[in-house]
Amino acid sequence: MDWRTENAKDMQLLNLRGLAPLDATVVASDGGLVAMIEANNTRTARAVERVRQLAEDRRRLADFDAWLDADGVDLSVERSRVRREGWEAILGLRHILEEREALLGEMETHLKERYQNLGAAHDRAVARAEKRLAGERRALERTNPYTAGGHFGALVADEEPVAEAAGRMAAARQALESVAAARRAAGADLSAVRTRQREVFALMVA
Repeated sequence: MDWRTENAKDMQLLNLRGLAPLDATVVASDGGLVAMIEANNTRTARAVERVRQLAEDRRRLADFDAWLDADGVDLSVERSRVRREGWEAILGLRHILEEREALLGEMETHLKERYQNLGAAHDRAVARAEKRLAGERRALERTNPYTAGGHFGALVADEEPVAEAAGRMAAARQALESVAAARRAAGADLSAVRTRQREVFALMVA
């Protein structure tokens, strides 16, 4: 086994987007979900550190000076341990990404519900503004009935409660789209880790 090649392949996995810390603030209203995200972030950090330690262990195992005075049993035991860890560390990454894909799905469901609720709140704000500005609408229709609808729509949209509701909707939509993209990316990252797992398996059974 070429330890440099194996380390390079494993370290490349640590650049996967799916291993970046998840942002719990986007679902701050759901305490249970926040706790799950924080726990997953902690487990992810440990899994990443495990791969980094594996890389260091491989490097040390290949360092003749580090084993100059060791007996054969110790060297053999360490070699077996490092080979096993090569499998376990990648398996750990795969489990993390599977958990994250499911967690991101829950976050997406939460944010969809929030977006729908904010949409309903926006509709209510629009209805109240339209009622409040009914006189302006009638004046616009008398002046120019062909453009009255567009002008009135802009007038309603500029109302502070309507504009604020629209802003909250836009922020929720952006968060939803970001989480949905992260969930899709986690699925792609899982494919990359499974490919690496097959490579490690081939080395283990060779």
